[in-house]
Amino acid sequence: MRQAFVRLGFTQQGAVAVVNEQGIATLEELGLLTKNEIEGLCKTIRRPGGTMVGQGQGNVPNPGTAVSLRAETNMKLAAYWLKFRIKTSRVTQPGDIDLPAVRSIRGLRDWEDNHSALEAADNIINVKDWPRTMEAIIELLRGNLGVTGIPLAYVVRDNEAIAADPADGWPTQQDEMINRAPILNAAGNRTDTFITDNQRTWVIISEITRDKECWTYVKVAQRARDGRMAFRSLYNHYLGPNAVDNMANTAERKLVQTTYDGEKKRWNIEKYITVHTDAHHTLDGLRRYGYAGIDNRSKVRHFIDGIKTPSLDAVKTRIMSDVRLRNDFDQCVTLYKDMIEQQTAQERKSLNVSEVGTEGKDGQRGGQKKNQRGMVSADQVEDRYYDAKEYQKLTSEAKQKLKRMREQRGHTPNAKKQKSQTKKFKLNKKDIRSIAAAISETNINDDSSQSTSDDETETTSNRTNRNLTRQQGRRRS
Repeated sequence: MRQAFVRLGFTQQGAVAVVNEQGIATLEELGLLTKNEIEGLCKTIRRPGGTMVGQGQGNVPNPGTAVSLRAETNMKLAAYWLKFRIKTSRVTQPGDIDLPAVRSIRGLRDWEDNHSALEAADNIINVKDWPRTMEAIIELLRGNLGVTGIPLAYVVRDNEAIAADPADGWPTQQDEMINRAPILNAAGNRTDTFITDNQRTWVIISEITRDKECWTYVKVAQRARDGRMAFRSLYNHYLGPNAVDNMANTAERKLVQTTYDGEKKRWNIEKYITVHTDAHHTLDGLRRYGYAGIDNRSKVRHFIDGIKTPSLDAVKTRIMSDVRLRNDFDQCVTLYKDMIEQQTAQERKSLNVSEVGTEGKDGQRGGQKKNQRGMVSADQVEDRYYDAKEYQKLTSEAKQKLKRMREQRGHTPNAKKQKSQTKKFKLNKKDIRSIAAAISETNINDDSSQSTSDDETETTSNRTNRNLTRQQGRRRS
């Protein structure tokens, strides 16, 4: 241990003071020290206080032992390095302590000191893509640290046993802790550190699933507050063998059934690409759950098979004739997008302000400009209702195509207009009052005519009432 401290920058006298006087004589004792405790230890060695026997002068003040800032900094790194070795289940000897080893951990220490807990996104649970959801939960746990600084993702790893080191080493020191952090002790029981971190994991998983349908499968771990049990329950239900087969079949059907037949208002090449890309992500995400995956050639084949536009056949021919393109989905997508952009630019150019020659009545040649910007071509027309303004923007070919589509589905022209013109005749209150007044006047006239003239043989009736009959105009003589 004294030689280890000398390698860290202590003098021989300082190493003796650390080991013999302060009692840091084992790796366990060094690994328990915090930064503040190491600072206090070095301060005590520098100025221990008290007196010591001088040379012929009796007792003199104890001058202490010099400890450089370099030695103190390296001692802090060594203590953190020993903690890292414990978190990765490594056996360490004093001879393993040297400057290159302890300084290799400095970046991880700074990362942990500046780390802030990762918060869950609102849409972290995606019921349509459980492979991506489980990966998002693992990333959330990776962004939250346990009591000793280990990312909580180690709690839900596939195997409780410690993983072997890969031949090419671990990608990051965080990955090394996640895969090699001890879950079980020598007796086969869960460690105290894991028990605490497991409860922290439960809190995170329960918060993101409590208001979702998947809470049913998480709730089984509520009494024990077992985060690992909650995660494994979700995993087994949504990513078990049967669930993986169902998700794979759904994604494969999307690749086969989705088609593209030209740019439309609610469907374009970007949306077509998105459907295929999402299906690829789903299938690739199922690899770790037993699915064989989808190769690049199949991705290209499904993509070009779904394109039904004859104007893009040239791109398809080029891809099928090139072995490299048949295995490069991204390059295939780029070729189709470039061709569609070129065709769209040409259509815009042809539909822009154009000049049409006309001949007037006087026989002189003239020019007439027609603005066709925003016109809808026959490829873009849809079988739906167009108001007057929209119908004016249809080209003649588009109008003819629309007419044919309507005839095929049995549409009757002007049916809506004829229906609106057929209205039932209804009397309003004013008309009813006029009729009632006319009937009352008729009755009065009948009574007066009978009382004033007994010789009259013809009485007034409703048939001859001028208020109830249509009066004809006077005939011209």
